[in-house]
Amino acid sequence: MKERTSPRRACFRARGSALVEFALVALLFLSIVFLSFNFFFWTFAKAALHNAVREGARYAITGQTSGSSQDSAIRQVVRNNAFGLLAATPDSSIQMDYYTPDGTLTTSNAAGNIIVVSVVGFTPATIARGRLLGFPMSSGMSARAVDKVEPYSGAPPTR
Repeated sequence: MKERTSPRRACFRARGSALVEFALVALLFLSIVFLSFNFFFWTFAKAALHNAVREGARYAITGQTSGSSQDSAIRQVVRNNAFGLLAATPDSSIQMDYYTPDGTLTTSNAAGNIIVVSVVGFTPATIARGRLLGFPMSSGMSARAVDKVEPYSGAPPTR
């Protein structure tokens, strides 16, 4: 004689398998959601850094200092335009390099020189650290903007 399982036992087995299937699908779904969030935040952070250094370079070519040294004023403009991402970064991560028209490095923001404003080694905070599917989300990112300093009021004319 064949033994039959009660309908009540079959119902518990079905519930258990549904719970396991839900756990597997939920794990995959949440992994995709977190990966997407990390990717989009990384893209936002990269765009914000590019915007910040571009605004810093635009400010640098005007020759303004806003009551402090030229470099610290440029750093402040970069921080103000980074949507709060660079608020806690050290000054050494926001760099300014000045070049003469022939390409030699100088310390002057004189008219005719070229300025390079850059942010280096910025690591955005993400939900999942490390390399996820080969995407370097937690590695340091950098952004750089270059512009030529034009003559501004009070500056000596270019040669």
